[in-house]
Amino acid sequence: MDEKRGSRRATGMESQTGRAFIGVRELLLRGELARGERISELPLVTRLGISRTPIRLALERLAHIGLLDSVPSGGFTVREFTIADAFDAIESRCQRIAAHRTDLAAAVREEQKHRGDDEHDSAHHGFDDVTAHPSCPSPFADYSGRHGS
Repeated sequence: MDEKRGSRRATGMESQTGRAFIGVRELLLRGELARGERISELPLVTRLGISRTPIRLALERLAHIGLLDSVPSGGFTVREFTIADAFDAIESRCQRIAAHRTDLAAAVREEQKHRGDDEHDSAHHGFDDVTAHPSCPSPFADYSGRHGS
C-alpha cells in the first residue's frame, strides 16, 4: 500500500511541477517578468497558488531550457535575449521543420513504393513541390554568422 501512496504522491508532485512550469513560462512569455529581473520563489508561490518545491523545480527546468539564467550565488534571473538569439531560434526551428518535411516526403514515397504506385495519386499531387521548397526564408540564412545585439 505504501507503493501506491508513494506513486500517487510522485504523480501529484509531477503535476504540481508541471503546473508551476507552465505558469511561470506563461508569465515569462507575456512579459510579466522583466528581462534581467531576479526571480523570487515566494511571490510565485502566492501568485500561482503552488507550493515552493514545485516552483523551485520549475525554475530549474526553465533555466535548463534557457528561459532563465542561474545566478552563481543562488536563484534565477529572467534571461535577456538579443536579436541574434531570436534569429538563431527561428532558424533552428525552420531547420527542424525542413527536416520533418523531408522525412515526411520520404515516408510518402516509401508508402507509394510499397503499394506499387508509380505515380502520385490525387491526394499527394504536388506534395514533392511543397516539400522541396526551403522552410526558411533566405534572410535567415544570410543572417547566420552575424551575432550582434
